[in-house]
Amino acid sequence: MVGKIKNFLDERQSLFYCFFYGGLFCFALLLPFQDTSLSESPLRFLGKSPSFLFLCLTFFLAVLKFGVNKFSIFILFYVCAFNFLSFLNYCDYFSYGRSLQGKGINLFVLNFIFLIPLLFNVEKSTLPRNFGWVVLLSFLICFLGVFLVDIFHFSFFTSSFFHVDTIDQTRFRGFSYEPSMLATSIISLYLCYICINNKKISVFDLVFISFLLFFIQSKGGLLCFLISILIAFNSVFFSLKKRYVFLLLVMVFSSFCFLIFMFVLDFDKYTSTITRGTLVLVPLFSLLDHPFGVGYFGFLDVFHQYLPSAVEFSKEYIHHDSGFREIDKYLVADTDSSIGSKSFFLNNVIVFGWPFIFLYFYSLFSAVKKCRSISRKDLEVLVWFIFLSLTLFVEGVGLYALSLGFLVCKYEMHCVNKKNNER
Repeated sequence: MVGKIKNFLDERQSLFYCFFYGGLFCFALLLPFQDTSLSESPLRFLGKSPSFLFLCLTFFLAVLKFGVNKFSIFILFYVCAFNFLSFLNYCDYFSYGRSLQGKGINLFVLNFIFLIPLLFNVEKSTLPRNFGWVVLLSFLICFLGVFLVDIFHFSFFTSSFFHVDTIDQTRFRGFSYEPSMLATSIISLYLCYICINNKKISVFDLVFISFLLFFIQSKGGLLCFLISILIAFNSVFFSLKKRYVFLLLVMVFSSFCFLIFMFVLDFDKYTSTITRGTLVLVPLFSLLDHPFGVGYFGFLDVFHQYLPSAVEFSKEYIHHDSGFREIDKYLVADTDSSIGSKSFFLNNVIVFGWPFIFLYFYSLFSAVKKCRSISRKDLEVLVWFIFLSLTLFVEGVGLYALSLGFLVCKYEMHCVNKKNNER
């Protein structure tokens, strides 16, 4: 059956690329919308961003046309086999008022869709011509959402298909349901635009993005972006003098932004720092008892088991009572809607243990090595930002702007390598 479909697509190249490119365009343009009313349907969290529909469509077509690399097949087989054992182990468990079978399937589907671009092979024709302008338009829609939703509060956008969550927050969210997702989307889309158009990251880009992040009050986004710049450009200048001048400017600028956040903004309003610091302990405790992880089906059980100890440990060493308001709610939560470590890396440390840690850092260093071998600092900044965001800042699932980042990195590296081989 699959062979017949592939032959049909081969015979009708124009029809294939019409659907494939159309899916990519729709996927990119819908990336800013991360809190749609589809989440109130049976899709639940999966419906937060309708872009997943077109990501799945392009994945299906890409697999038929370009195939799947063997390493991805092996990893997918391991993940499925390991989680089948997890399902058997936790089939009768309940946590936070929910069956662990339902939560496990939910996590598996969300993570699979988020990582789709890493699975299929990349060919020269994967991205359509002028796709960079579509990405730039998506970036502008992200920023436009801040004005329409958070500043002017247009009712058509604040409580409609585009934005179903009307909870008032002190920080900007745009069309996203969390400020961190807005910040990550803005940076990812802008960096993808730069990489697709093969532009060098300039001082203007550094100042422009930093200003946007300061404007939307994203401490984590600003920190990850500046560290990515600092690491990627640590040897960009041949002159030692210029190199240290550049590093000094980045350090001074980073320190200035940090001081502004500390003294101009009311830091006590944001409890996320202490919350994230406490949640780091849960994967560490889990890793000691479950070095190979517990699978997606044991994820909630780990939080139910180790979170009280993590909170108690933090309160013993951090004397800031008001900072524990958010994390204390986790202890009495009757739903799993907010249960997680707020980090893709830490969540999957719980799920897969040490094998995931090894693969995670191996993939990072391999990608950075490829970027440096082809002298693409723009790609390296994107790689470092994705890595730092998923490690320190966001959970990844539903944040398909990072999925686009995966695809752009693979595509650009493939194109450069192919050009070098043709010479």
